Amino acid sequence: MSLGNFSTIGTQYTEGEHQRPLPSEAYTRGEALRQVNTRPNLHMLDAELDQLNTSFTQTGAIIEKYARLETVKRILQSLTPQEKNELARDRSPDGYRYSRRLRRVGISRRDIEVALPTSGAERDAFLHSFDEYNVLRQLIGND
Repeated sequence: MSLGNFSTIGTQYTEGEHQRPLPSEAYTRGEALRQVNTRPNLHMLDAELDQLNTSFTQTGAIIEKYARLETVKRILQSLTPQEKNELARDRSPDGYRYSRRLRRVGISRRDIEVALPTSGAERDAFLHSFDEYNVLRQLIGND
């Protein structure tokens, strides 16, 4: 295995002398992943929203956008109670607001309501931000 020259000081790797360490039992049995896999649906949502943030102008791309929007709707319907609470706090790990990003890609209020806890101040604040962003977009003619 050749690692290439990506360092000015060398890799300190000698083929035949150094080997990758074996994973621990917790990793091979999947226990380590289960401990950190606490928001799988939100990870998928973030990935789909990243893809939807790109431009879709060609016919094939428009079909892809529709398919991705349908995927986002399915993800929203699949959120666990913990994920719904995190979504309602309206901050992604990357720092963007879910309410505005979901509205920007064309998700409806009805689809959003399914993805939120049934009550609470965070839910109300999320929906307010979602609706406010909708009004702003209509005022400036971007909807």
